[in-house]
Amino acid sequence: MKNKACYSSLLEQINQLSETIGELKAKVNNLKKMCHNANIIEMEKEVNNEHSNKKQEKTNER
Repeated sequence: MKNKACYSSLLEQINQLSETIGELKAKVNNLKKMCHNANIIEMEKEVNNEHSNKKQEKTNER
């Protein structure tokens, strides 16, 4: 009976860990998406800055 209780307890702990791992995976995936989106925004800012700088250079040349 003692082994059965121990086994049952271990199964419960394994299930809890599986849930925790699933939650952590979801959080990691969300962080990856956020980083990806932040990188895209940063690249867009750089492109816009370069475009503005070129536009300003052309204006200054005139």
